[in-house]
Amino acid sequence: MSVNAIGNSSSLEEFLGRTIKKNDEKSPSDLGKDQFIQLLITQLRYQDPMNPTEDKEFIGQMAQFSSLEQMQNLNQNFLTIKGTSLLGKEVKGTMLDPITSQPTIVEGMVTGVKISNGSVLAVVNGREMPVERVTEIFEPISQDFLEE
Repeated sequence: MSVNAIGNSSSLEEFLGRTIKKNDEKSPSDLGKDQFIQLLITQLRYQDPMNPTEDKEFIGQMAQFSSLEQMQNLNQNFLTIKGTSLLGKEVKGTMLDPITSQPTIVEGMVTGVKISNGSVLAVVNGREMPVERVTEIFEPISQDFLEE
């Protein structure tokens, strides 16, 4: 990134707005803590030395960063809890077939839960399905119920 890239814009806010618009092709959740830190560093690097960022602004931005990180951790914990609560239950969901890239329906009992690369996966019929893809959850029917 060059100084001219920011020098031509009338304010840092316009530059940040253009940067965020470029990321609009991605889902909003893709703008995470790494991008936030990059924007913060860019702001500090190219601030006007005659009018530096005030402490209050910097502290506010760091508080926003801390809140973002805590919300991401909380979301990950909720996904883990959701995954473990599915153990032993019948589920139905959709996922992309790895060969044809077509959506396929997966249903069966959740026999395990895995955490891989930050994703929580339910093991259904030997296939790993992200818990976000589960659309229906059923309690398994017990044999006692069927005999009555």
